[in-house]
Parts: sequence; C-alpha cells; structure tokens
Amino acid sequence: MNSLVSIIVPVYNAAKYLNRCLNSVVNQTYSNLEIILINDGSTDASLNICKEYAKNDKRIILVDKINEGVSIARNTGIKESSGDFIAFLDADDWIAPNYIEQLMKPFENENIDISVCDYQICNEFTSSSVESDHLYRYEDAKKYMLEKQKKGNFSIIVPWGKIFKAKIVAGIFFPPKLHFEDEATIYKFFYAANQIAESNYKAYYYFQSSEGLTASVYPKHPEDAVEVFEMQYEFFKEKNDSEFYQQALATLLWKCLTLYVTKKDKKDFAKAKIDQYLKDFNEFNVNYNHSISLNFFCRFPFAYLLYKKIF
Repeated sequence: MNSLVSIIVPVYNAAKYLNRCLNSVVNQTYSNLEIILINDGSTDASLNICKEYAKNDKRIILVDKINEGVSIARNTGIKESSGDFIAFLDADDWIAPNYIEQLMKPFENENIDISVCDYQICNEFTSSSVESDHLYRYEDAKKYMLEKQKKGNFSIIVPWGKIFKAKIVAGIFFPPKLHFEDEATIYKFFYAANQIAESNYKAYYYFQSSEGLTASVYPKHPEDAVEVFEMQYEFFKEKNDSEFYQQALATLLWKCLTLYVTKKDKKDFAKAKIDQYLKDFNEFNVNYNHSISLNFFCRFPFAYLLYKKIF
C-alpha cells in the first residue's frame, strides 16, 4: 500500500524540540507523505525552523497563522490535507523511523478505519528504536473505545499514536478555546469507524517535561472537563446508544464532583450540575461498577471533599 498519508503537526513555540520532531517525520521509511506544519503564531525560532525544512523537502506544506490555539491549528491542518489517511503529531514528540509504515500495514484490510500503536512516555534522554513484524489485534471500533473508556485508558482520548482514514475525520473538528479538546473530539472518530487494528509497538514517543500538560491542566480547568463530558453525554444520548451514554454520564458526574472540590467559586454551579445529572443516572438505572460510591458522593458532595482531603 502506498496511499498518501497527511501528517498534521501544530507548532507553537516548540523550537527547543522541533528539529527532533521533524527529523523523525522527514526520515520515515514510508515516503508518500504530505507533511502539514501549522505555525500557530510562534514567537520563538519555530517558524524559521519550519521554513528551513520546507525549503529542503517538497512534501512539506507550511501554514503560518496567528495564534488561535491547538484546536484551530489542527482544524486548519485537516482542511489543508489531501491524503487518504491522516495522522497527528505534537511538535515536542517524535515517532519511530517506521511508524507510518507499520501503522499502514493493517489498512490492506479495507474494513480497518483506524490503526493504533502503543507509546512511550519520554524525556530528553530517550532514544528511538526500530521494530518490525508486529502482531495486530483487530476489533470493532466502538467496542474497543468503550473498553478503553471504562479502564480510563489515556491513549483513547488523544489524536496521536494513530492513523485515521480521512473519510472518518471529514466534517469532525476540534472545538476552539476549550481545554480537553482531544476528549471532545477523538471519540467521534472512533464512533464513525468500523474496525480498528491495534499493535503493541511503542512507536510514538510522547515527551513529558517535569511540568507535564496533563498535570497542569486538570486542576486548573475542571469546568472545561464538565463541559466536554456534557457534550459526550448528549452526543451518545442523541445516538440512543445506552452503553456509551451511561459511561459518559458516570464520568460526567465524577467531573462535576471534581469541580465541586477544586473550585470554591464554582460549588453552586457544580452542585446544580450534580443534581441535574444524578436524576438521569438513577432514572436510567446506570450499570456502572462504582454506582454506589458515585451515588453517595453525588448526594453528599461535601463527603467527597473530605474524602479527597484524606486520600
């Protein structure tokens, strides 16, 4: 298979790591690539680095735009793309030399819409390795997503570490000016897919500094997490897919409780949301492993506050 793969790389003040990222892309063993760099108003040397790579590699499309955030940068990349397949890469991460080649192999089966690999959490001292001849697990995309959601698996909510058929990405965009934009979007890709192929090859290198993004965003913006899971809940409820909307509803209530205990000025708002969605939770008789504890904490959210202080 030699179909065109569009790789979308949003870039914002990533000069420190950008060479490592782009070297890993331009040196892929799979060469039929469209490399879309979206410079999102960087104020460091990122734009100049992108220009240098674009000058030396005709596969690169460079878009220079004002800073509007990663969601709009990715959406711009999707609109610019012309490949039959789409991959996302963050500018401080990098990929194994045969990342695209290995992820493309399962698409020989026309029913596969998403190919997934494993990832490594890395620092400045992590080096790449090359593996081949991987075994792939094939599964219904919706079943796969539900299992990962129930386990709280991080990889199911991020766009990287995957290749998507462009047809399932078409018309789905990341919401602007909202934290947790991945969680507000990626589930729609999986819900639109037929089957996925998953490999245990750790071919994506996820760079995490000491002040990692996940650690810093969650405590600061729990209200955005509530909004995102409200969107998920309404999406699945509209689809009348009970397994998914029950899972989304349970997660939404936990996010409301998190908001209650972390933002003093949002307690009344959080309590109103808890009351609203607890009614749905009980009305739908949600089948959820922690239903008893969730129900208790929702009825007495101050007890959850004490619980979090102790544990």
